[in-house]
Amino acid sequence: MPTARTGLTAVVMGGRIYTLGGNNENDFLGQNEEYDPINDMWFSRMPMPTPRSGLAAAAVRGRIYTVGGWDKFIRLPDGSVVGFISSNIIEEYNPHFYDTDGDGIADDDELGNYGTDPLDNDTDRDGLVDGDEVNKHDTDPTITDTDGDGLTDGQEITTYHTNPSLVDPNADTDGDGLPNVAEVDLHNTDPQESDTDKDGLNDGAELEMGTDPLDPSSYLIETTSVPEYTFSLGYLIILALIRLIIRRIKVR
Repeated sequence: MPTARTGLTAVVMGGRIYTLGGNNENDFLGQNEEYDPINDMWFSRMPMPTPRSGLAAAAVRGRIYTVGGWDKFIRLPDGSVVGFISSNIIEEYNPHFYDTDGDGIADDDELGNYGTDPLDNDTDRDGLVDGDEVNKHDTDPTITDTDGDGLTDGQEITTYHTNPSLVDPNADTDGDGLPNVAEVDLHNTDPQESDTDKDGLNDGAELEMGTDPLDPSSYLIETTSVPEYTFSLGYLIILALIRLIIRRIKVR
């Protein structure tokens, strides 16, 4: 067996033995390893979503079900294990699910349903894994730019934060008056933060005023400037009055 462990479970289906879960000295394991007794060969298969040991397993109608077990250690402050926390989880495994490229889509589905390459996890080279395009983003894993707006699906998701399924080149996520694309490509500002430099004025307003949205010192609100100016003006007025009074006294 490739992975040494204790507390695992095993089940037989289709002439193969599947060993699932278990634990070592430090962790619970989700390993799923298949043994072919005829050819004396082991194969690593998709791991269980929830690592655990002390579980049960059963084969029913072409599926393997893993039930219960322990999935957490109870430790003393010094780290020593004194017990386990039980789990009531039931998970289903399809042993015929082969995902060669690890993109989350079965090889059969890639060939029969999606037209993607089961040996390449990013068929259209747009920077998104095929499985994520299908299951998370609702984009076409065979087309680089699903909505045809000139931006790849990967750019829309990771860089511009726009909807890759909707033609929205003028999307303004942070509401600062600047399209996301312009913020990234032209101004180098953050399309998810209306005030990139945190100076109290949003990026669009700074560009209109001619200040730098990346430099907080280019737009300063001096709260003390008006009182200082008022004090200086008052001082000059008083000084002028005093001089005027002195002149009148001298004339008399």
